[in-house]
Amino acid sequence: FYNHKESYEISPFINGDACPSSSPSISSPPSPSPTAYCDPDEELIYVEIMTDEYPDETKWSLINIAHNETVSKTYFGEYHQESTHHDEFLCVPISSDACYRFEIHDDYGDGICCSEGDGYYRIQYQGSTVVSGGNFGSYQSDNFGPGCI
Repeated sequence: FYNHKESYEISPFINGDACPSSSPSISSPPSPSPTAYCDPDEELIYVEIMTDEYPDETKWSLINIAHNETVSKTYFGEYHQESTHHDEFLCVPISSDACYRFEIHDDYGDGICCSEGDGYYRIQYQGSTVVSGGNFGSYQSDNFGPGCI
């Protein structure tokens, strides 16, 4: 598997000016199509995470159910910056029986949106968003891929 991670923090400034206090929201940048390159016999899974105000409470994993194998995962305490965008580009073998499970956990039990910030997660597979969210309790799990029934 090819695995590439990127992170950046969303700034509360627009063109050098602080956002007006009457609308203290942080908006995420538009989600461009992923621009990672995989080998011809692989396809891209793009994992996008925006942390909330307590990033160390978040962890996630991506599991290939068909082969009982963890593709990628993070741990509690791995994310340190509040309201920070994280990208992970994963190249996985092309397979007609591929079935993946994305699992996300919040240690405190309040998800990553909306009571403690505007966090979210989004998974793209075969060029489409297949999983997204942020408003959950302690745990959320979603399956995707051509081999999922």
